[in-house]
Amino acid sequence: MDNWLWIPIALAAAMLAGIAFASPGRGALPGLAAGAAFAIASVGYRGAYAMRSAVDVRIVCLVEVIYSYAVSRRLFREPVTRLELWGMVLVVLGIVLVSLGR
Repeated sequence: MDNWLWIPIALAAAMLAGIAFASPGRGALPGLAAGAAFAIASVGYRGAYAMRSAVDVRIVCLVEVIYSYAVSRRLFREPVTRLELWGMVLVVLGIVLVSLGR
């Protein structure tokens, strides 16, 4: 294992242990899944920045914002405001413009 890879793994394990001891009920599972997904994504982004240009990785990060709104709407039934919708339209427009310019 690389020298830096143990850090996010140790942090994720510490968070899992803290959540397990602090709230032993089922209520901790959604937060646990979100934390695990964030830890995996963080390691993936570090590797992506090492392999590709920063522009390509940032485009993927921006697409992830749109997916996060879709998940929050579908799973947690959170309303999306008109301002957030306009923000997503602008993000998609920016992704298209950057992709066409490459």
